[in-house]
Amino acid sequence: MVVAAVASFVPFVPGPALVWAVGMIYAFATGFDVVGVGAVVWMTIFMLLGSTADWWTRLFGLGGEGNLSCGTYAVSGAGAIAGTFLIPVPLFGTLIGAALAVAALVFYQTDDAVAARKAARGIASAWIASFFVELVVAISIIYLFFRSLTSAGMLPGT
Repeated sequence: MVVAAVASFVPFVPGPALVWAVGMIYAFATGFDVVGVGAVVWMTIFMLLGSTADWWTRLFGLGGEGNLSCGTYAVSGAGAIAGTFLIPVPLFGTLIGAALAVAALVFYQTDDAVAARKAARGIASAWIASFFVELVVAISIIYLFFRSLTSAGMLPGT
């Protein structure tokens, strides 16, 4: 489970979903005796929040600095993939690729360097915010899982 959370640092790896999947496998394998239905429900809610963070963080204005369109988000995804492979520094290559792709698109559309810079800054803030939401959610799922193990007396010293 901790390995799955660390894997969320790798771009395009759904960290919350991986952590949740490990918890669900254990819950099913133990017949929900150790990880109860209540913990499974909360872990599932957290996983859904974390897995959709890229979408709902936009509702709170993250990434709205440059008035980004749906097409801009699609280009940012393509740029992020390219950045991941062209600049193989975890997270930074992805973020730089997304920001550069958005800046290039907005500059192409508007011929305005200030608008391009605002759009790149907006997409970067949106990606960073959703990454931290996913990380906090993955940690929350791990906490619920280990809390269930502790309550069941499955961990040493409990």
